[in-house]
Amino acid sequence: MLAEVRRGKIPYLEAIRRGVFCELGAGCVDFPGVIGALRDAGFDGWAVFEQDVDPALPGVSPKESAARSRTYLRRVVEL
Repeated sequence: MLAEVRRGKIPYLEAIRRGVFCELGAGCVDFPGVIGALRDAGFDGWAVFEQDVDPALPGVSPKESAARSRTYLRRVVEL
């Protein structure tokens, strides 16, 4: 999706509507690797993970999506 958005020069809000930002664990970011690297470096602070969505789209629930992403972090990287 990201490559399509970049090639088409699709505006930010339209890219969100098309799902360029997905729930944690469903995209291309290696969260276990990122968290592991932070831990290995001795990082002991806060990190913010965001997912932009258009709540006006049918079936989109930011609260439910955030809950699933939190579950993913707890399960996969034990946060």
